[in-house]
Formats: sequence, structure tokens, C-alpha cells
Amino acid sequence: MTAFLQQLGAKIADRWLVNLLLPGLLWLCCTAVAAQLGWGHAIDPRAAEPLVRRLTEQRSAAQGVFLLAGAFGSAAAIGLVAIGLAAVLRRAWALPGTSAAPARWLREWRRRRWDAAHQIAVQRRTDILNTVDPSAGLVGPEYRDALAKRESISLERPERPTWIGDRWMATGIRIHRAYGLDLSVVWPRLWTVLPDVSRGDITAAQLAYQESSVLVSWGVLYGVVAL
Repeated sequence: MTAFLQQLGAKIADRWLVNLLLPGLLWLCCTAVAAQLGWGHAIDPRAAEPLVRRLTEQRSAAQGVFLLAGAFGSAAAIGLVAIGLAAVLRRAWALPGTSAAPARWLREWRRRRWDAAHQIAVQRRTDILNTVDPSAGLVGPEYRDALAKRESISLERPERPTWIGDRWMATGIRIHRAYGLDLSVVWPRLWTVLPDVSRGDITAAQLAYQESSVLVSWGVLYGVVAL
């Protein structure tokens, strides 16, 4: 039990250090430099000299401890903000297209683009089926390009305001079309009988998705600093 607790504590400490403390400290440093330089001296390193002098001036031990504690606490808080913002982003990416007005507008805009691309793809396919020209092979790449353009918008006709949301939805639609399975109904049972390798792959994909959302949230926070 002691070894297990030690290993668990080490993993928690590593995750806290990598996911919260270090990224938060880097963001705080960028914010401090940005506040010192401003727009007027954004690329002038000499303008950061006052900040360096303030950081390197003599302080008492109590002041040093207070400064470090404040920096670490602020960094951890910023890390938690990034993780919370990532959770909000994941919910926004998966919003249904029938929710608030902006989501509906995005869905309708994506549907119009998809419908136009679909009509072009159908026309290309019809041209291939109706042609008797021996050079019909030249039309094939045009049809593939039309399909690629349509699928770059969505694999199926858009039902969500975001590409990511439709990508999740398209998985269920295509499984139902191919196998007649409603994934949302059979998934709890399916998960219990999947081999460990498959469950590991799915878990790794889910973790990668979460980490990607955290990366986007850090991009948003750095965008605020840039502004």
C-alpha cells in the first residue's frame, strides 16, 4: 500500500507540474513582459530592463517566499482556468444545431456549403455515368476532388455548428448505416466486451482530444495577452 501511495503521489505531482504549474508560469512571464513592453516597445528588449531590475533587487527572505508562493499559486490558478476553459470548449464543439441562435446560424451556413458541394459531387458522378467518351478517366479526379471538398465540410450533412461535433455524429451515423447498430444504445455493453487493446486505443484517443482542447484554451489565453 505504501508503494502504491508513493507511486500515485508521484504521478499526481508530475501531472500537477506539467499540466498546471509550468504552463501557468510561462503564461505569467509572458504577461509580465507584455505589460512592461506594451505596444510601443514590443520588439525592444531594452524596454524590459526595469522589469529585470525589479525582479533582481534585494529582498528579505519573507518577501522572497511570499513572491514565490504568489507566483506558484497564480500559475496553478491560471492552469486551472485553462483546464476549465478547455471543458467549455469541448461542450461548445459538441453543441446541437438546434440550441441557441449562433449555433443554428453556424449549422445553416455549414449546411448551405455542404449542399452546394454535394450538388457538384453528384453532377460529377452523373457526368461519369453518362459519358461514353474514351477519355472519361479524366473526369475521375474531378469527382474525387468534389468528394474531398464536400467531406472537408462534413462527412455527413451537417447537424452541428462545428466540424468536430459533426465528426463525432458521423461516426454513429455510419456505424448505424453499415451494421444497423445504434451506438448510443449498445456502447455501454460494447465497452465491457471490447479487448484491452481496443479500449486502450479509445482511451488514448479521448485523452488526446482532451489535451488538444487544453492546447486550444492556452492559445486563447495567449491571444488575450497578445491583445
